[in-house]
Amino acid sequence: MKRLLNISTHRNDLTTIEHDWQNTRAFMVRNGFDGYELYPTDGYNCHTIPADIIVGLHLRFFVILDPIWRGDHHRLIEIFQARLTLSSDVNPE
Repeated sequence: MKRLLNISTHRNDLTTIEHDWQNTRAFMVRNGFDGYELYPTDGYNCHTIPADIIVGLHLRFFVILDPIWRGDHHRLIEIFQARLTLSSDVNPE
């Protein structure tokens, strides 16, 4: 099992790390953690985060996670109303 810390791209977390992802790396190493579980927020360019420190992704709670998890393509079409808005990862065809 890996030991992870949770961090988001919310401005409060970014202020804590002084907007410098190298600070998160130093903290992780200094305290014996394996990485971070990232909770991304809208409007943040996640490509600025070093990929090697992110080990997990914390998904927000949406009602649509259940049909995604179960691969319920028909329910997803009901939710989104159009096949074109679905990701190819979810579309079984």
